[in-house]
Amino acid sequence: MSTEIWVTSMKSPQTYYQIQSIHRFASIRRLLDQTILGKTLVFCRTKKEVDTVFEKLQLLQYSVASYHGDLPVNLREKAWADFTSGRVANLILTDIPATIETLPPIDLVLFAMIPQDADMYIQRVNRLEMITDVAKVSTLISDSEFKKIAFIKRAIQCDILPDAFEDMDVVRDLKKQVLVSEIAAFDDTGADDFITQLATTLIHNHSAEKVVKYMLERGFNRQFSAALYRKKLTKSTHVNDVDLDAVANDQKERLFIAVGKTDNVDENGLKDFLHIETAIDKAEFTEIKLFDTFSFFAVSMENAEIILEIFRRKKRGKRSIVERAKGKDVIRKGRAPRLTEGSD
Repeated sequence: MSTEIWVTSMKSPQTYYQIQSIHRFASIRRLLDQTILGKTLVFCRTKKEVDTVFEKLQLLQYSVASYHGDLPVNLREKAWADFTSGRVANLILTDIPATIETLPPIDLVLFAMIPQDADMYIQRVNRLEMITDVAKVSTLISDSEFKKIAFIKRAIQCDILPDAFEDMDVVRDLKKQVLVSEIAAFDDTGADDFITQLATTLIHNHSAEKVVKYMLERGFNRQFSAALYRKKLTKSTHVNDVDLDAVANDQKERLFIAVGKTDNVDENGLKDFLHIETAIDKAEFTEIKLFDTFSFFAVSMENAEIILEIFRRKKRGKRSIVERAKGKDVIRKGRAPRLTEGSD
């Protein structure tokens, strides 16, 4: 007897992004950036994966909430209320609560990992399409998961088409639109006296253009950095399906840590320590150089931001034990393009 599930139709377009597994989080982040003007639901397989993705995105200051059965009822209710009201744009979860009867329109439903079977995929998409409008459903898959996506395609009886990430210039323009709209909506009458006085002093002593440029350079340079979008997230096994015009692993950032040989650690020991503290895979920590009382290591730019924020929150005393290395902060590989100050 056949156990196949047949679905007559799905209203929303179905797509997939073929990625390298090591770049799964980077791919999630890239897609949230592409959908920055809308609302996104991100499905993870497990509650632990929900927590991990949520914590990383929160550290990077994304508008995000998380929802799963192990969270206290008050936190679950707040997360759902924040998402439906628009206070947060992205919700990370394992499943749609059975009690939910309505949702605002969803711009992207993203399966961070392909579901274990077609049932899970179908139930989530059909449930959402019953209670709201879904603009697009996308799934991140690695090479080893093509059989699963092929089976789901057969089960739902509609195409699941390959998709490509937006060009970095498009994403940066979207971020610019959000910043402009947030400034327009900002109520400056609520600023405290210190901020108001500082703003007045700055505008009095400098041109408004110079002040804004400085603030953007210091506060938003990472958001708009072209380097964040120069990583190749896809593999070339299926060139006709997806092929991004990006350079694989072209930039890393060098970090300093106040842990060295006198702390009885070797290279593996330092990797173990960083993995325990940050939950980042040990393979991500490269180019380690150990000295007596300190060390250097390299990680991707996105992981560097996560690591710096984690240790900033854990700092004892005045300084974090992890900081950006002085001097040659960016370690370049292969033929990665050199970015100069003020360049796009």
